[in-house]
Amino acid sequence: SGVQYPHVTASEVKLNWRPYADVFYTKSQQTPFAMYDDVGMQATGTLALGPTKLGGDGRIDYLNAQNDSKEFVFKNREFTSEEMAFRVRVDETSPWGFELKNARGFVNFDREKGEFTVNDSASYLSFPINQYIAFMDFAEWFIPQKSLEVQKRGAGAQSHMVSVHPRQDSLQFMAGKAKFSLVPSLLEGFEVPKIEVADASIIPDTGYVAIEPAALMRTLKNATIIANRDLKYHTFFESTVDVKARNMYRGSGYLEYIDKDQTPWPLFFESIKPDTSGTTIGLANVK
Repeated sequence: SGVQYPHVTASEVKLNWRPYADVFYTKSQQTPFAMYDDVGMQATGTLALGPTKLGGDGRIDYLNAQNDSKEFVFKNREFTSEEMAFRVRVDETSPWGFELKNARGFVNFDREKGEFTVNDSASYLSFPINQYIAFMDFAEWFIPQKSLEVQKRGAGAQSHMVSVHPRQDSLQFMAGKAKFSLVPSLLEGFEVPKIEVADASIIPDTGYVAIEPAALMRTLKNATIIANRDLKYHTFFESTVDVKARNMYRGSGYLEYIDKDQTPWPLFFESIKPDTSGTTIGLANVK
């Protein structure tokens, strides 16, 4: 028939056989179901065994990951759902590193990967340790590598990545895709065109931005600062920038100074930052 079922063991369960529907329901009590022997999955809730599938309604824990769904379908080496929540962490003592809700997808244990597509366009992907969310709709989980790659599907599509750190005032930027490594909890944004901070646009070198735990953005090297971003009065190049919050950054960089003979000179500004009004100011020593 081609119908696939996983190996399941259970004890002290409630049984409910409905012969006319040809479904055998089993509900866990004090002891969870044990599923997918080598995976070590523990399942709580209800399993429904029928002639075409083994369905499930409940929660599954396995490989430092957790899924909730009312409509699991369990196959020999894979499970699927049209609507589920998923989260994963480094180990069972660690906080959750990645979370999503209301997604369809699968996890395949032979391929050692999972794929999830968000059902609701208003939903987002969450990185709790790094204190960021991403309005992307697709995630690939690579189990042995302890990593995920996320993006918004569609040619050239970009999505907001937003800090939820209470002191960063929703610092955000657009990105084409991102990668999250559970070890060492590093969130990397790619294809980032700019970061708007105070009155400036900060353009990362190669469009790369890295976020560590607690929403700490790694220092940007060889970045470009345009201030202000509307009138574009000044462009600083080869800049080193620390982005602190939506209205605060500190950096240094070069500005091309044109002398009276129209000769360009690179002038180094040792301090570039916004003042209390959000206007970028720079300090340079001219000798």
